[in-house]
Order: sequence, then C-alpha cells, then structure tokens
Amino acid sequence: MSGAQVNADKRNANSNLIEVGRITKAHGIRGEVSVDYNADSFELLADSVYLRGRAADGRESLKKYKIGGLRLHKGRPLLFLHGVEDRNAAELLRNFALLVPEDRLPEPDEGEIYLRDLPGLEIFVMESRGGDKKTSLGRLDSVAEMAGQEIWTILTPAGKEILLPANGEFVLKIDPDQGYALIDPPPGLLELYLG
Repeated sequence: MSGAQVNADKRNANSNLIEVGRITKAHGIRGEVSVDYNADSFELLADSVYLRGRAADGRESLKKYKIGGLRLHKGRPLLFLHGVEDRNAAELLRNFALLVPEDRLPEPDEGEIYLRDLPGLEIFVMESRGGDKKTSLGRLDSVAEMAGQEIWTILTPAGKEILLPANGEFVLKIDPDQGYALIDPPPGLLELYLG
C-alpha cells in the first residue's frame, strides 16, 4: 500500500540490520532453504545475509552467511548458504529472520516510503469523505505482512490496539514529513475495537 520497496522490515535493536524475509523451510536434500521474501529486488541477496533466530540450544543466534546461490521456485527464492550442506542443517534455520545491512537498501523513489519509517506516525480518522474534519486516533505502533496484506497496528492513548488493513481504500494519505497518516477505516472496524 505504501509503495515501499521493502514490504515488511524491522529494525534490529542491536545494529543497523533490517529484516527482509524469513526462512520458511528446507528445500531438497542439499541444504537449500525456501524464503518468504519481502523486498522488491533480489539485489539485496547478492553477497551475504545475516540470520537471526533461536538456535537448537535455545539461545538467540545472529550469524552471517555468504550466499552460494539463488533461484526461484514457485515464486519464492531458494537460497544456498555456505556452511549449510544438507537438509538437517537447513531445517535448523526454519523461522530464522533474514537480515541485511541498512546501508544496502536503495533510496526510496519519490512518493515511496519504507515501512520501517511508518511506526510512530500519528493516525487521524477522516470523519466524512470529502470533508476536512479529522480526529486523532492514536499512533502507528507496528506494520506487518499477513496473508499477503499489509496490516497496521494502531495504539490509542487508552492503550487499545486496532488492526487496520492498510490499502489505498482505507489509507488516504501518508505524510512522514508532518508525522501523520489519514485513514478512513471500513465501517464498523473502530466500533469493533473500541466497543
């Protein structure tokens, strides 16, 4: 919806790494992994990636892997990672986040914004289509990709969470320079969450 080149990315609190995907499963017997990839370009996967997740011993792991190969299978990228030589090693990486350094991301085109830059925006609700009256609803807390759709989590000042499908029908304007977004949620959505 927001025209972002990276559709779902998260800041790594300890560094400048950005999540661009997640390993979903092992593919085949030679160590290849299938990736749920959230960027428009495979150029981010040209050299190496970092993987973050829970290791077999239960500890959080962050490790850099050199990419040995990339191919598409049924619309998903399959990666060969150096050091991942068989299916068992690949299975250990299931659900690991795929991260790249932030400086590897291209500058967004005019009118585009990275999703990671959206949290913190004040969310205003349009009171009537075509009118100019708007009311502050709260702040955008997070953005996620669910079932192929961008979902915004909005937190009200009272601490209530509202989940909004963020598409062109419901998000009317995003102005990161002014720090706000204007929405017109589907009928009944606010009542559902706010009671």
